[in-house]
Amino acid sequence: MHLVALASHDQALNQALSSFKHPEHDIYLHPIPAHSPLERVAAGLEPLDFAGLLVLEPSLQPQAFQLASRRSLDAQEVAAADALTVTPGGLIAEYNLGRAVGAALHTVLWNPREANVVILGTGAPARAISRELSSLGATHLTVLAANRPLAETTVQQLAANTEITAKAEGDPLAAGLIERADLLVRVDSTMAVSDTLLGPHLTLVDLAKEAMSPLRQRALNLGALTVGVREVQAQQLALSLGHVLGGRLEPGPFAELLHSL
Repeated sequence: MHLVALASHDQALNQALSSFKHPEHDIYLHPIPAHSPLERVAAGLEPLDFAGLLVLEPSLQPQAFQLASRRSLDAQEVAAADALTVTPGGLIAEYNLGRAVGAALHTVLWNPREANVVILGTGAPARAISRELSSLGATHLTVLAANRPLAETTVQQLAANTEITAKAEGDPLAAGLIERADLLVRVDSTMAVSDTLLGPHLTLVDLAKEAMSPLRQRALNLGALTVGVREVQAQQLALSLGHVLGGRLEPGPFAELLHSL
């Protein structure tokens, strides 16, 4: 059996994953108590024969990154980790959210190549998603944040073929940028989007904590293709556990579990 610790403040997710039985792999996911010091958890992984730690709580991911002995390029680029793998040489940090969003879009047959993308929010998730969509061929990428300097920090070092715009969410041009977008990714759930900007021309990825957020429901009602947080989490779990266990895991069993929540 592969023991994998789980750090998440989502109690419904913790409960579901703690009883999860993968059809092909002998995995036991063990949620850690909410207020356990992460450094003590990380230090105890190898002595307690854990294969690794999944860090799904965003507020803990920068600390998880610091606790690793080695870090993947994806983790280094955002200074955060959503998975720590136990190895004889120490903990290896990975960050899989960007790839998870790309994989979730692929599942609904949406191709980012030559797309016009708008991302709402900043931080490690927005940076990772920006880099992934740029690498997949998005030709124009806009980040809207609380202010322009924050937005600019999110879109540094993207692919040369991606045109970049960074604006404050209150900028007079912001609504027009969303209106012309093919894909809208909302990382910051406090940022509002008018119904007049939604419609069948737009694909929405909404990372709000609710599986069916009010924004996602409104977008669906107006004919938009949508991807929610549970679909992205299923991909993230499969990718993260793949790194920890050293093999490929299909996201289907995780998607089925998460859709039942």
